[in-house]
Amino acid sequence: DFTGVVTFTYVISEGGGVLAEQKISDTEGGFGGGLSNSDYFGIDGQYIGDIDGDGIGDIAIGATSDDDGGTDRGAVWILFLNRDGTVKSKQKISATQGGFGTGLDNQDYFGNSVTSLGDLDLDGVGDIAVGAFYDGDGGYTRGAVWILFLNRDGTIKAKQKISDIQGGFTGVLMNEDKFGVAVGQIGDLNGDGIVDIAVGAYGDDEGGSDRGAIWILFLNRDGTVISHQKINDTQGGFAGDLDNGDTFGNEIALLGDIDNDGFIEIAVGAYFDDDGGLNRGAVWILSIDENGIVQKYQKISDTVGGFGNQLSNGDFFGIDFSVLPDMNGDGINDLIVGAIGDDGGGSDRGAAWVLFLTEIGTVSEAYIINDLKGGFDGELTNSDYLGDLSIGIGDLDNNGVTDFGLGARNDDDGGGNRGAIWLTFMKPHGEAEVEVTIIVESACTIPERVINNEIDLSTPDVYFNWDENGATAYELWRSSDPYFMVGAGDAVVEDTVTAVPAVHLNGAGDVNSNYYYGIVAVGSCGDRAALSSRLGAFDYGLVRGQ
Repeated sequence: DFTGVVTFTYVISEGGGVLAEQKISDTEGGFGGGLSNSDYFGIDGQYIGDIDGDGIGDIAIGATSDDDGGTDRGAVWILFLNRDGTVKSKQKISATQGGFGTGLDNQDYFGNSVTSLGDLDLDGVGDIAVGAFYDGDGGYTRGAVWILFLNRDGTIKAKQKISDIQGGFTGVLMNEDKFGVAVGQIGDLNGDGIVDIAVGAYGDDEGGSDRGAIWILFLNRDGTVISHQKINDTQGGFAGDLDNGDTFGNEIALLGDIDNDGFIEIAVGAYFDDDGGLNRGAVWILSIDENGIVQKYQKISDTVGGFGNQLSNGDFFGIDFSVLPDMNGDGINDLIVGAIGDDGGGSDRGAAWVLFLTEIGTVSEAYIINDLKGGFDGELTNSDYLGDLSIGIGDLDNNGVTDFGLGARNDDDGGGNRGAIWLTFMKPHGEAEVEVTIIVESACTIPERVINNEIDLSTPDVYFNWDENGATAYELWRSSDPYFMVGAGDAVVEDTVTAVPAVHLNGAGDVNSNYYYGIVAVGSCGDRAALSSRLGAFDYGLVRGQ
């Protein structure tokens, strides 16, 4: 038996996940309409920095089957955001809007890929590159990339096309190569002070049908090409095992120099890869030198790279992805990877995987965000294809954690397949020290694990309840332990309080970054009813926050 106070410190592990989400579609999120059926808004996009200078980052989102000017010419929407993830204003870029002018044809599918270029022309405003992978320059669906120099309002100041016959590109493209299916900024690879890009051509047939390729393009400031290097199954130093139909090059992202060897790493998708089963998908991590030659590589799939047999047939893991600034505090950038065929909650609802990488490009840990897991509470329906766009969007809500943008190109808000994106506000991943005060007011036996610092809040019988009046009060309690409960806010029991810095406890979360969590354990000897009455008649002694 014991009466008095016991204070100890323990560590809570936080697994990340979604705190809240905001949908942007034809009918939600302040978008305000403008989409048509089968536009596929959200098929790709990118965080493009603060274009309008309001201190909040903005995004560019593709709608590859938009019909402005003609059938399936495509479009890109520049969305200027509020901190809550709603749209403050928008600017469409298409064959008829945004100052694009001439140059798009029917079935070009402009907007199928988008990347930020930073301020390429040094005018103080960020610029973008946009793929049009069915462009017909030089031959049938050889593809193209447009370099777009932007004004602060998201309109186009100037543009430069790169294709089989334009923009200084001298590489050899073939019919159905689909150059521009992916475009990714890869930093200043050759050290000339100008960013370079990698462009996917997933229909490339060197080595075998549709094995795919990427092109490293060294740029001038005007968006033309100085030189290039091709990477595929037969050249560029890449000796990875590609099979027919892998579609290597469907997505590209810069990881940076994750192993600190002086060579940058890029991620390259092969979403039709069959490791483990049909069309499960894969991501290749390539280390490339200043000339664009591969020095080493690492594959991540259902069977290699530490990912660990978590995919199913037809998941299409790797269809889209984006680098995330170090999410788990190990000094290595991480990845968010889409898997549009994931069936969590229903057929093809889709998912995104957060991959924590090692310095050699393998996976140390991963978690999924889908209709059933990861804290995502948005309403998905079958064949929405969540994860078709999977990007980091900076720390939109200013809680110190990078937030995500997840596309769902087949969403039906407003009409069939108009598309949508979900902005997800994320919880931290890592550990936090928490000081706990045990207050025992009557003589009763305290479990040995309490006295010995062995309370574990990660066990399955811990959960939380919201107060009926909203998210101002909640508790975590162990159904098997009447001695221990947790309240949110400045939790006070007879003027005794332990307030600790805001941390996230098993999903409860500091939803608006204003709370402190008081953690209180009372020796109730199993009498929850009496405790509840003394603390204000909340269920099981729920302690109100401020």
